[in-house]
Amino acid sequence: MNYLAHAYLSFDNEQLLVGNLIGDFVKGRKQLENYPISIQEGIILHRHIDAYSDNHFVLKQSVERLRQAQQRYAPVVVDIFYDYFLATNWSVFSEQSLDDFAAVIYTHLERNFEVMPERVREIFKKMISHNWLVGYQYEARIEYAFQRLAERVKNEHHLLTAIDDLRQQKEALNSDFLLFFPDLIQSAKAKITEFQY
Repeated sequence: MNYLAHAYLSFDNEQLLVGNLIGDFVKGRKQLENYPISIQEGIILHRHIDAYSDNHFVLKQSVERLRQAQQRYAPVVVDIFYDYFLATNWSVFSEQSLDDFAAVIYTHLERNFEVMPERVREIFKKMISHNWLVGYQYEARIEYAFQRLAERVKNEHHLLTAIDDLRQQKEALNSDFLLFFPDLIQSAKAKITEFQY
């Protein structure tokens, strides 16, 4: 899952959101313990979401659809595609507009910049200034995301043709997503019930 899904799966809890969105940048228990408990819970939720997703049979099916074209990067491509499908199916999962949702998320992030490492803060400043969360619904923005990712990848890849894979397999991948995401929502909500408030 990518930023939009992690934001959605924080269910409008500001501290969970912050932890959930910085989760990829916090490694191991020692780094986890540097944060307030409410943000730690968001990081733990992030890890749960990733582990659940990676082991779900539908997401694995999507990865296999892209395996030949994207090889080792197929799981990364699926993560980004699934945010695209969440954005394009937004009204299925939320009564709030995507624009309004994104504005709330950006406000929550800005209020919590002081707890984030500088590198993470800079990433989220770019997210806000370029409105990444709303941009996920546009193929052109997805294509740009793959172009930026390709610049950072040193190994052989086919990320620059990922947008073609999206166009060719959109119907099947969208069906996968719509089957998968309700399961993930249920699993994330169950995980949150384990936390103490």
